[in-house]
Amino acid sequence: MHGHKSTHDHDLQTMPTRRKRWLSPNGQLAAIVGSSVVAILTLGAWALTAEDSAFNEGLRLGGILAVIGWLGCQIDSYLGALLENRGYLTKGSVNALAITGGVMMMWIYTGMPL
Repeated sequence: MHGHKSTHDHDLQTMPTRRKRWLSPNGQLAAIVGSSVVAILTLGAWALTAEDSAFNEGLRLGGILAVIGWLGCQIDSYLGALLENRGYLTKGSVNALAITGGVMMMWIYTGMPL
């Protein structure tokens, strides 16, 4: 793997892969697959518990959930590159902030219900 290049999240400059927290095609694919798996499993739970008339709403929210999950991965990457690598945040706090960001995006998207 030595000599391979990845792209930096923030300015799309090519950087060596040994640098921590850089964007890679495999990482993006993993983010898409991971967020889609979570959305599909959530949709399955929705289908088992919701009324038949609500299933279309579940499909729409499942798609939005997949997009927001992918965005959460991007938040994690940015915070890791900007703040964790400089010692301002820990890995756990970066993960917590990325998860919180995803939850807040979905909450705002659904109209901020209480």
